[in-house]
Amino acid sequence: MVLPGYRLGPDGIYPHMLEDGAAAVAWTAQNVARFGGDPDQVVLMGHSAGAHTAVMLGLERQWLGRQGLPDGFVKGVVGLSGPYDFHPFTSDSARNAFGHVEDPRLTQPITFARGDAPPMLLLTGDADTTVKPRNSRVLAKALAEQGGQAELVILPGVDHAGPVLKLARPFSRDASVSAPVLDFLARLRQPSAPIQAPAE
Repeated sequence: MVLPGYRLGPDGIYPHMLEDGAAAVAWTAQNVARFGGDPDQVVLMGHSAGAHTAVMLGLERQWLGRQGLPDGFVKGVVGLSGPYDFHPFTSDSARNAFGHVEDPRLTQPITFARGDAPPMLLLTGDADTTVKPRNSRVLAKALAEQGGQAELVILPGVDHAGPVLKLARPFSRDASVSAPVLDFLARLRQPSAPIQAPAE
């Protein structure tokens, strides 16, 4: 597992988070085998803003392409509580990070939904008022409509931080997040078992 960071504060604006994320994926490709990892089985995962970055790197080819990584290098993406379709910008944090972009559609993962994207697991809580669950719903639907593989998991009564907290002790005793993530990862290693499209 590789846990990279990215630029924050005044310098943490689009597209710096994507550039930093792509550089981290490139580092992983070049170095993970030294630590017992498999560079042919790279899956991206992030929570909230990290989910935005992970999903954008999976969808918009230019960022990993600039690092010399081939299309298809990323084998899957897990997004937890992610913002994927959030324009117009209604929060200060979104305006600060993306408000300077002339065409705001370029900042939105849903703009780049495509049928040949890596399989995605989009997991969110129905009590999330920070990044509303519709972000995951509409992206999963857009990917499915393009012929892509997307699985949508909406957890009842879970807020914005809940999905990532449930991966940490002592909350990890609740497997409502870890179980679908581990199942998704297992199915990625078996290409004959397709990721389920979200129900209409």
